[in-house]
Amino acid sequence: LSARIDFAGPLPFSIEPNMVFNRWDYFTSFATFFEDVQPSFIVINERFGGLRFRFPVRSQGKLELSTDFAVINDDYYQTPSFLATDTADRTRITAGIADLKYERNTLNRKQFAKKGTFLSIQAKYLRGDEITIPGSTFTSIDTLNAQREWLVGKLKYINYFQKMGRLRIGMMGEAVASTQPFMRNHVSTLIAA
Repeated sequence: LSARIDFAGPLPFSIEPNMVFNRWDYFTSFATFFEDVQPSFIVINERFGGLRFRFPVRSQGKLELSTDFAVINDDYYQTPSFLATDTADRTRITAGIADLKYERNTLNRKQFAKKGTFLSIQAKYLRGDEITIPGSTFTSIDTLNAQREWLVGKLKYINYFQKMGRLRIGMMGEAVASTQPFMRNHVSTLIAA
């Protein structure tokens, strides 16, 4: 859910408040009507809310500043071999996110472009708390708490530069670097990655 408000003037800009709710359900088994149904292996519930500010940079670029608040609940098992009576581990991450992104786009189409370039440079800072409540498949019984912070940098470049009849030659490159730390256990680290 989002709404965008555009402000015209000597320095035009837009403001976009937004909210996102996701539920991801990863299951490991399929059962018929007469069999016991095993619970899902991983269930992720995500809630994000934030505010985005966009500013034009010349005629083909834009600068985007955003701030978000996220609450992510991951329910999972430490092993794929678990019973329907086992309880899932739960990792809850609450985080504040600050994001700065610059884009420059001269592509001739939004999809299936044939000429032009696209450049996106993004830097993101995340800071929050991780709380892990062990289930019956984890060796520890203590609730684990940790404060987390990390940086993410992302670069994407697309260039269509050669025309050979009906064929267009181009290149696309994307790189991501992150200082995201390991979470309290291996499975929660894989889910967060």
